[in-house]
Amino acid sequence: MVPNMQLVKEVCEEEGLPFELMGGHPNLAEVIFAGKSYFFSYAATPFNTEDVQRISADKFLTYSLVASKIRMPKTEQYLRPDLDPELHGEIKYQSEEEIVDHIKRNFPFPLIVKMNGGSQGKNVFKCSDERGVEIAVKKIFADDWALLAQELILREKEFRVTIVNNVVELVYTKGGFEFFQKNSKAFEEMENFLSPLKNLINLGWAGLDVIEDKEGKLCLIEINTKPSFESAVKHGQKEILKPLYKKAFHYVLQSSSLQVHHEPSFQLVR
Repeated sequence: MVPNMQLVKEVCEEEGLPFELMGGHPNLAEVIFAGKSYFFSYAATPFNTEDVQRISADKFLTYSLVASKIRMPKTEQYLRPDLDPELHGEIKYQSEEEIVDHIKRNFPFPLIVKMNGGSQGKNVFKCSDERGVEIAVKKIFADDWALLAQELILREKEFRVTIVNNVVELVYTKGGFEFFQKNSKAFEEMENFLSPLKNLINLGWAGLDVIEDKEGKLCLIEINTKPSFESAVKHGQKEILKPLYKKAFHYVLQSSSLQVHHEPSFQLVR
């Protein structure tokens, strides 16, 4: 059982919620809450809507939505040249060579080339020259239909941020070595930096990768609706993490109560 699932199990035991593994699988569980059935699998939770999950899974959709309000690295998306334009829209570049040429003319070296929909660092390349870009483009297009070229931000620190119901609840350094109290300067700076986010996307449950550059400025790298707490658990932070799940559960309860007691303010047109 992965750490996230173990946390859910322990929270359910503490809150008296039915928790049942499905089909004997250690990382698929049903939880009955507020009269409804919810499923947890590995790091996935039922705390986000499908649209939010889709946007977060696509790095360029996230960039398109967020980058005008919150600092992110300059990013361009490139579609595989053989895609059908009727399905994917305009295919601007007709060959991998054109893509490589555009990247080298629009981004200084070194730069990042990565998969549009990748996770856990898969197919992320730091390219120091044109040959590196060529290799990255070829490898990514063998697995995915789109890639991203991204400005490389030289980092001083790297943070993990946990958001529950649009509220910053946890800020810690990558690897789980240092956790910041809510009244600390680092925590408050992160809250201020991410404050526009709640007006852009409704995050019920998310982990954010944020870096601090060499000049002390924060930069959002990506949003993940399935954050892993493996490193935090390894560093003995279970008791900090459990209340986050409890807050998410209680938000579901409140939402269910509102749905029961309030009639919709619109009528369907027949």
